[in-house]
Amino acid sequence: MTKPAIAYTSSIKVEPGLDWVAGDQIALFPSGTDYYQSDYAVIQSYDNTTGDIVLDRALSYNHFGAPKSTGSKYNGVDIRGEVTLLSRNVRIVGNVTDYPFGCQVITTDFIESDGTFRNGNTLIDSVEIYNCSQYSTFEPSLRFEAANGAYSQITNSAVHHGLGMGAQILSSSNVLIANNTIYDHKYFGLNVQSSSNITVNGNLVGMIHPTGL
Repeated sequence: MTKPAIAYTSSIKVEPGLDWVAGDQIALFPSGTDYYQSDYAVIQSYDNTTGDIVLDRALSYNHFGAPKSTGSKYNGVDIRGEVTLLSRNVRIVGNVTDYPFGCQVITTDFIESDGTFRNGNTLIDSVEIYNCSQYSTFEPSLRFEAANGAYSQITNSAVHHGLGMGAQILSSSNVLIANNTIYDHKYFGLNVQSSSNITVNGNLVGMIHPTGL
């Protein structure tokens, strides 16, 4: 964010030249000490030359912004507010009629009825996973369980507004989770247990609420 955003206003300023358009969903991550001070909005207009954005609603919180990185003042740390794009052209969307049991994207190894062994692997890039996971369970929107025989990667994607957990890697191996946004889920944003060779790099995780269990 290149300029401070003020609560109860509906405009923000980010970098120019982004591939953002009216109708895109964005999240403003907290820039203070309260990790719940995040805002969600839909872009009404974006000026590609100036970086000015008009939102469809007023912000609930203040967000810090500055024209340049604050790294030189804070030992290399840029404390400006992060604005992230949640929309993607390819979408996996949970059916609202199934509430509270949203869909899951599951990767696992399994054995066919004829004894054939299958290695599960998933390669996802620039995909939006929305309104998924299951409420008051440990069933997340994005799930790897007992997937060890092949390589998987989830990159440049957005997993947001889920009913339960965001992503879980359980008893699995050889998974790359990089440059994704996991936003507005319950209990855990990303949970890794009893797994090996898992690479987690450059992800944004925010607005993780109490479990509801």
